[in-house]
Amino acid sequence: MLTFIDQGRHLTLTRRTWIAGATAALGQGMLSASVHAESDTIDAMVKAFVANGLADALSTAVIHNGKVRFYNAGIASRETGALVTKDTVYEIGSITKTFTSLLLAHAIVEGRASIDDPVTRFLPRGFDNLASSGRAVTLRHLVATTSALPDNPPGVDRLLAKGFTYDTALELSQFAASYSDHEFLADLREAKLVRPPGQEPRHSNVAAHLVGLIVEKIFRAPYASLMTRFVERPFGMAPGSPMEATVSRAAFGYDANARAMPMLNTRADLLSGGLRYSSSDMARYLAKQIAGAESAIRLTQISTWTSSSRIAIGFNWIISRGIEGHLRFQHSGSTLGFSSFAEFCPQKKYAVVVLANRLGREKALGQLAEAIRRRT
Repeated sequence: MLTFIDQGRHLTLTRRTWIAGATAALGQGMLSASVHAESDTIDAMVKAFVANGLADALSTAVIHNGKVRFYNAGIASRETGALVTKDTVYEIGSITKTFTSLLLAHAIVEGRASIDDPVTRFLPRGFDNLASSGRAVTLRHLVATTSALPDNPPGVDRLLAKGFTYDTALELSQFAASYSDHEFLADLREAKLVRPPGQEPRHSNVAAHLVGLIVEKIFRAPYASLMTRFVERPFGMAPGSPMEATVSRAAFGYDANARAMPMLNTRADLLSGGLRYSSSDMARYLAKQIAGAESAIRLTQISTWTSSSRIAIGFNWIISRGIEGHLRFQHSGSTLGFSSFAEFCPQKKYAVVVLANRLGREKALGQLAEAIRRRT
């Protein structure tokens, strides 16, 4: 059983999907500020992150040996000044992909699919393009991020080609609002693989969205209801679909210049990067990952691709070994106004998640998570 300990002392500020992940590379290059705090305490590091202007709000959950501690700093909205808590809801960006992959793992465990099934098994005719050099794209390739599919639909790439600006962000939001599954499949039928599948990892919101469509077809149920059935209800989490999430607890997202950004609230965003959760919800998710009691969870932690540099990928989890040789699982995410980072180590019974309401802070959040781990 987990013991929840709320360390939520707040710092009040006085100064004024596929879109998720589409700006991730940009955000990595924007950050030069240090996340190191003068104090060695986790609470001080969390406060310093906000005080240094890296976000307006930051919520952190740390799990160690069955206990969960929460650390919060900042305000959820510049308009209301509401303080963040462990129940404040953030967009988690590409960490959504680990949830979508978990649904696929349930389908595999139940015998409804095999990890090496070609994706064309679950699509209408006319997708012969999803193969290269005699090698078909499989479910394994989708969750290992080695499908060689493009990162985004053509419409998104055309907008991003203009350069990422505030106006581009608004256009991306408008595009997602009108982009249907029918249009996605039409674009997928014309997609060109950048290389034969199975060779190298490559971020792809298209691949993640396709996983979502496939699990819906397998179970003959919508994504949100599958999340409720397999994840949220058994894990004790609140609904994470934007259509069902509690709006009153949602933080506002901001870009690097602290301008309010559009929220991801469409079908086009949902399957690859549109889930919203609090640090309390994410703590429950990571606790289940640490425990590994379910067959589907254990399956998601098995390597689906391995490199010569000792880095592997499970079902969208990036797997590495720490100094002590323990397996570490990580993922991060970025949306138009939020960034996130999560990691867990089953052998050490440890996990951390950090959620911020600012674009392009994955690198800083990863640094913060590392500093927290060293002090836990």
